[in-house]
Amino acid sequence: MRSNLATDYDIEAADEFLTMHQSLTLGAFEHPPYWDILTVIDPVADLDPADPIPSDKLARFEAHVAAALVIVSCL
Repeated sequence: MRSNLATDYDIEAADEFLTMHQSLTLGAFEHPPYWDILTVIDPVADLDPADPIPSDKLARFEAHVAAALVIVSCL
């Protein structure tokens, strides 16, 4: 869900979803940033070079990956 929100809207939408989810589950769910990285790397093999990702969506995708990598590097 976070990857979809981050690439379709922005990282703030993904972060807001996470905050709401953690609030509704009373903190029972911990979010390891590893999953953000995995969910954006997994579909890369299925990308079709003949059908490029729109530049605005690609920019949001890259921002999501960069944010996850910054968090992981701080752990």
